[in-house]
Formats: sequence, C-alpha cells, structure tokens
Amino acid sequence: MKKIIIKSMLTCGMIFLCFVCWIHISRQKYFFQEKENYQVISGMEGFVYSDLVSGGESEEFVKGCYFIENDRQVEGIVHRTAAVTVVGENIDSDILFPSFNRLAYDDVSGCLLDAETLYELFGTTDTLGQTVIYEEKEYMVRGVLDVNVPLMVISSKFEDDQRIDGLVLDTADEWYRDQYADILNSVYGSMDQSYYLTDYVSVARWIETPSKWSDFDFWSSYYDDIKMRLEHIFFDNKDITEQICLRKSYQMTGLRTVLVLVAAVLIVGLFRVIARVFSGIKER
Repeated sequence: MKKIIIKSMLTCGMIFLCFVCWIHISRQKYFFQEKENYQVISGMEGFVYSDLVSGGESEEFVKGCYFIENDRQVEGIVHRTAAVTVVGENIDSDILFPSFNRLAYDDVSGCLLDAETLYELFGTTDTLGQTVIYEEKEYMVRGVLDVNVPLMVISSKFEDDQRIDGLVLDTADEWYRDQYADILNSVYGSMDQSYYLTDYVSVARWIETPSKWSDFDFWSSYYDDIKMRLEHIFFDNKDITEQICLRKSYQMTGLRTVLVLVAAVLIVGLFRVIARVFSGIKER
C-alpha cells in the first residue's frame, strides 16, 4: 500500500512537472510568435541616424533602429542606484524584448526595467508610480522586462548625429527575405551581420524543399546555409538584443528536453501498468 501511494505521488509530481514545462514553453514561444517578419542587423559601428534616412528606398522596409549604452547608472528612491544596459529604440518594445507590458515607440517619458534592477532600486517589483532618473531625466516605469540581465529600455527620438547600433527590417513579403539586407549593404557598405528572430526557433524554418530530392546543388547550398546560421548563433559576437533571443532559445530547449524525458518515463510506466493488467487477466 505504501509503495502504491509513493508511486502515485511520483506520477502526479511528474505530470505536474510536464504541465509546468508546457506552460513555460508556451510563454517562450509567445515571445517569438508573429516575429517571423523581422530581420535584425546588429553591430553597425560608425553609423549615425542621418546616414540611414538618406538611403531613400530603405525607408520602405526599415521598421526602426536602436542604440545600446553599456554600464549606465540609473537612480531610484532615496538615491539608490543600479548599473544597467540602456537600449533606446524608435520601435515598439515588444518586437525585440519579452515584457509583461509594452512600451510604445512614441512614449519618450516611459521605460521598462528588468525585475532584479527594479527590486534593487525600489525594494519591490511593483511598478505602480515608480520613476527612475537616467541622465538627469525622469522616466516612469511602464512595466517589467522578462529578462535576467540588468536592462532598461526607453523610446528615443533619434537626432541626425545619433549613433545607431542596430536596425530592424520588416520582411513581411517573404519573397524579399535576405534581399533587404543586400540592398542596405549596397547603399551603406558592409552590413551583413544579421539574423531573424525566428532563427532561434528553427534554423531551417525558411528553407524551401527541392522539387527533386536528387538535386545535389540544392542540398549543398542547404548545408552551407544551415552551417552559416549555426555558426552565427553559436560563435558570432552578439549585442544584448540577440543575447536575449539566445537565452530564450536555450530556456526553450532545456524545457523541451525535460518535458520529453519526463513524458518518456510516464509512457514507459503506463505501458508497464498495462502489461501487468493484461498479464493478470490472462492468469485468470
């Protein structure tokens, strides 16, 4: 009787663990959901905003841009301070950053903070009425970022001489995937360090299958493309926006692994129970 109770408790625990993993996987997938139309170009050293807007046709597909300031001090109540990375952008925050609230591109008086920094500044993760000071300007905390790095996101109105660290391209027309980056590259020079947000869900998502499986040229280019994407994901230098994507994909992979292993144990246990039931019926 005692063994049955223990086994029942373990089974219930594993079922609960599967449910928790499934919930967290769904949350991680929500971050990437509907982001298949966005390509990010990062590491744009030496570029300023006036260079971008002078590109003419690039305005048709450039969704927005962002800059990154590392090791910045923000101030909360009673002069509490914290060091954060500040990202200023002129796009809606939910494109690049997972958050429990959205920061609109024109909300220049608001900001988003990660939970740890929020607690360090205010002793609570409640954002209601909280304001922080950054570069002598007050920002109302609009929400909490679902990240595990010290991060502050603000909306910025870019000046002509504003430095740019990255672009977000709208590639909703799938016929032009990868071609917009080539257009920018032809206008501005080397801008080939790019990725799609959905690369962190599946590196093969946008590769079409060949009309003939014996098409060796296709499979050769397929292999080269997969290899290039994997090299980028695992080896290339990344700014904080892509690091967050990578962390989310790691979390999703870990949760999926746990889910598969626990589900496998449950299935094996279920088959053993069924086998015992059938053996008992035969003995009768």
